[in-house]
Amino acid sequence: TGTATEILAAVATVEEAVERTDWLGAFNAAEQLPSRVPDSLRSEIFTRVSRSIELTSEPSGAVVGWRPYADPTAEFEILGTTPIAWEAPRTGTQYRFEHDGYVQQIVGDGGGAGPRTVILRQVDQPLADAVLIPARNLSPAIVEARLATTVPPTLDEYLIDRYEVTNQEFKEFVDAGGYERQRYWEYPFERNGVESPWAEAMDEFIDSTGRPGPSGWVGGIFPEGEEDYPVTGVSWYEAAAYANFQGRSLPTVYHWSVAAGLFQAQYIVPFSNINGTGLAPVGDFAGVTPAGLYDMAGNAREWLMNSTGGARYTAGGGWNDPAWLFALTQPQQPFDRSESNGFRLITNLGDAEEFRRISGPVEPAVRDFYADEPASEQLYAQLKTFYEYEDAPLNAEVLSVDTLA
Repeated sequence: TGTATEILAAVATVEEAVERTDWLGAFNAAEQLPSRVPDSLRSEIFTRVSRSIELTSEPSGAVVGWRPYADPTAEFEILGTTPIAWEAPRTGTQYRFEHDGYVQQIVGDGGGAGPRTVILRQVDQPLADAVLIPARNLSPAIVEARLATTVPPTLDEYLIDRYEVTNQEFKEFVDAGGYERQRYWEYPFERNGVESPWAEAMDEFIDSTGRPGPSGWVGGIFPEGEEDYPVTGVSWYEAAAYANFQGRSLPTVYHWSVAAGLFQAQYIVPFSNINGTGLAPVGDFAGVTPAGLYDMAGNAREWLMNSTGGARYTAGGGWNDPAWLFALTQPQQPFDRSESNGFRLITNLGDAEEFRRISGPVEPAVRDFYADEPASEQLYAQLKTFYEYEDAPLNAEVLSVDTLA
């Protein structure tokens, strides 16, 4: 009949989208199934193409909207107010949380199931636009493999900037005489194991006209119209001095990695300013992390607190770096003032001594494959048994066929 044909065609549209792993297309097609599709079949289809997610906020009562991660220009579709239980598509999504008196927050979601809580910050509190990351247990998997053995078991709560530090914000430091006040520069200026005097180091931290400031500035000021661009062309020492000026810190490898959402790189990277053509205003690209941070992939390459050898770590890659650097730290010499070197700040809300400890040197594990000894014949034989199986007939049997015809 016509009705059966219509139903079969609609179901086939869903199935074809699933076969292409087009989960958003499958979800949209499932929502448009004809009303005469049997409830049992409709439920089965939705189970295949959706995931159960619980959206909560602190405080509750936030208005939540959603849009596909792959379509950052789409309008947010309102779901309701928190707490919300929702069947979401099995693909990346973005959620916007809005609440009177609180800073709006947009977060990314990589397609997992389960509860999701967003902690909102009041508009009139200090660092209102920073993001609160709760204390948590850590897994070695939060960092790249070569750093996994260094991961502490826990991490205290902290605030991390939603955006990279901008030219306008850094100019406050310059205008306040930050380059002339030695109290902000607490770390020894070391190059190749040799320490330089403070005054000698300051002679290097100048702009293109010899004034104190980032290397790309002119006459002590950033290029016209770039007040909201990330400050770049700064050394690790300048970033650390600015952090002291603000009474805050650079992130450690662990603080940065927790907030970066590295496991959702497949969604974040395509919508970030990495492997691009130039710097962009902070937050201009839609690649938001699960924590609600922008430009963790690309734009400015971000200085971190930890050292390795005589270098300091950077993370996230810059606008002119290959996309895979989002997932890898990149040590640089602390005097390096490359055009993509920038940073963001954190505020540690936990134990100060523990923060100092995990801010120390982090040495990557290096495996010497030339020193490895081959497995013994006995061990090899034991390992080989794990992959043995009986190559017998499958004896497949059709038990039933379900059709609407």
